[in-house]
Amino acid sequence: MTRIRLTEYFRVGSASVPSNITAGDLTATRLFLGASQTHLESGGLLTAAALANRTRHIWIPADNSWSIAFGTPALALRGSAAAPDKMTTWAFDAAANEYISTNFMLPADWDGGAITIRVYWAGDGAGGPAANEVLWQVFTAGIAAGNQIDTAVENSPTVLGSVAIYEALVISTFASYTPDAPLLRVILARIGADASDDYNADAWFVGLLIEYTSDS
Repeated sequence: MTRIRLTEYFRVGSASVPSNITAGDLTATRLFLGASQTHLESGGLLTAAALANRTRHIWIPADNSWSIAFGTPALALRGSAAAPDKMTTWAFDAAANEYISTNFMLPADWDGGAITIRVYWAGDGAGGPAANEVLWQVFTAGIAAGNQIDTAVENSPTVLGSVAIYEALVISTFASYTPDAPLLRVILARIGADASDDYNADAWFVGLLIEYTSDS
């Protein structure tokens, strides 16, 4: 919830003409907030609807909330630095298809629209790659009350991500889609057996970032 204190000092209307805000000023065309002068355009009243439609994020880290769905991906602390400067990741093999699975609930303020999934990962430089691309695939299914928990996958995009520097963070974005229900089953896979995946070392999965739009 965004709160505005009417007793505080704001700039209303023209950015060059400051004034104290009052209840009547909530019909202003432009309301500047904060030192950065981030502003809200409004054609009328400053309502809850005007403050909605915000982009929000959910972070799902690489941890033991994921289960192995296929193959032998491994969860461990990784990085060439000495302990404790390592990060928990799932390692996916270069030559096989490997899958991990989890589930989560989209928050109550999800607007029912499209979501975007980004995979955060890094490449293990051990052995040195012949090339640098990793093929990731995400399988998702929105499961409504009364539906089987192993409901068929409704979306399964792929994305090729490139390793520029060993162990450096890479962010790869899948195409957006609209789930059928807020409870999501998510399966993440590295399709290492595919010819387009030519990075010949492990890929370290760090986490998924889910981006959605709030209706409140």
